[in-house]
Formats: sequence, C-alpha cells, structure tokens
Amino acid sequence: MLALLSMGSVFAQDFSGPDAKVVTSRKGVLKVQLSSTTSYRDLQFDLALPSGITLVTESVSPETPDATNVKEAAAGHVIAYNPVGTEGNVVRFAVYDQTGGNAFTDGVLIEIPVQATDAFTANAVANVTNVVTSDALAVSYAKDSFDISILVNLLGDVNEDGKVNVTDIMAVASRIKGVETTPFNEGAADYTNDEKVNVTDIMGIATIIKSGSAGAKAFVVEIPIENMLDPQ
Repeated sequence: MLALLSMGSVFAQDFSGPDAKVVTSRKGVLKVQLSSTTSYRDLQFDLALPSGITLVTESVSPETPDATNVKEAAAGHVIAYNPVGTEGNVVRFAVYDQTGGNAFTDGVLIEIPVQATDAFTANAVANVTNVVTSDALAVSYAKDSFDISILVNLLGDVNEDGKVNVTDIMAVASRIKGVETTPFNEGAADYTNDEKVNVTDIMGIATIIKSGSAGAKAFVVEIPIENMLDPQ
C-alpha cells in the first residue's frame, strides 16, 4: 500500500486534468498535467473512477519506468499504483524520482489508460484527490482536489450526438475527401482501431447501423460508399 507523502506547508499548485474522450470498447487516456514554472520532483494522488470506467492495468506497470505513461521530461521517474479504500474504484498513483536529480517540467506528467465498460453515451467525472507533490529539496506540498470530465461515446458516433447513423458515415466520408466537420470524434470514427480513418471504417460503421447494435438506428444505408467518396 502506498502511503501519502509527508506534507509541509500548503501551496497552491496548478495541477489539473484536461477533458477526456473515451469510446466504448476502446482504450482512452486520462491525463494529469502541471501548469507551472516551478519544478517538482514527485507526485502522488488518488483517482476515483466513475461507474462504467475501469483502469487498463496492463498498460501501467508498477515499479517500472514507462515512457508511454510518463512524459519524456520526467525521465528517471517510476510509476507505482494500488487500490485504496473499500469501494474498489479508487486508485492511488505515485510518480517518483529514483535518483533525486530529476524534476517535472510544465505539461502532461502522466497518462492513465482507461476503458469504458458500459455501452452508453454519458458525461462522467473522475475525481482526483489527496494531491501531494515534493520539490527538489523534498519539501512536500498539497492541493485538495480537481476533476477530470469524461465524455463516453459509442463506437461509430462520430458527430457525438449520442446516435450511430448515416450522418456519422457522411462525416467520415467528408474527412476522407479532406473536408473537416465538427465535432469529429477520431476514436469513434476508427472502427478498425488502426489509428487511421478510411473506407474500411465506413464499412464497419455501416455494419453497426445495419445491426441496430449499441444504440444505432437500425436501417440499411442506401447511399453507395463510392458515391460518398466522389468529390463531385
């Protein structure tokens, strides 16, 4: 069990978590960032995940430096984490310096992989509490808490309206032709999960619509895909 770092005087640090988007059946990322010119050496906090959002634990290796989870500027730091309390949804994270000579800089400090387990579109909130950090002299400071807003989208809901239908296919077709539409949810558009948006994704989203699964409106897409992609 990780113990809280000993706290000195309270200091108003600018830690926060930007809004996150998570697509059902796909891995998303929650970020904790620092907006300050002051250098800090260690960070610890408790993360309470909302119902339907779970930690992807195999992507956060305890006691092992991981360049995908700690920004490059925090090289030499180690991530550790473990559940706290009895509810089962609170995880304590620690990002600490191994050598005593490494400091965080302004920007994202840790990226936490999560996944939506429920097929619903919702606004959810993750609570970050007991934020404690220490400076280069090992003096510890604390901030009470902050929240991370999470938008959960259905796979295929490209325009984020809570439905999967032909307008989402049209949005993907427009992107392929080089025409941007907003909003455009990259994760929801990437049906094949290959980090690309192309015709194969259109065919996948059409499959969702035809099946009527995951909140999709069940009707057959009558517009041929080649016509959608025709720039004329």
